Amino acid sequence: MSTGTTQNAIALILSQPLLLSSLAGSLLVNLVSDAIANINSFVYTSLRVGVARRRNRSR
Repeated sequence: MSTGTTQNAIALILSQPLLLSSLAGSLLVNLVSDAIANINSFVYTSLRVGVARRRNRSR
C-alpha cells in the first residue's frame, strides 16, 4: 500500500463521521468482549483450582 493510498484512506475515515464512529464502536465492543473473556477465564481457573485443593485436603 503506497503512502498516497494510506493518506486517502485516513482522510476518508476522518471525513465520514458515521464510518469513524462505527470503527470506534467496533473497537470498543472488541475490547470489552476481550476483557469479559479474560475475567471469565480467570474465574473459571480460580474455581477449578479451589475445587482441586478441597479434594486434596479431604484425602
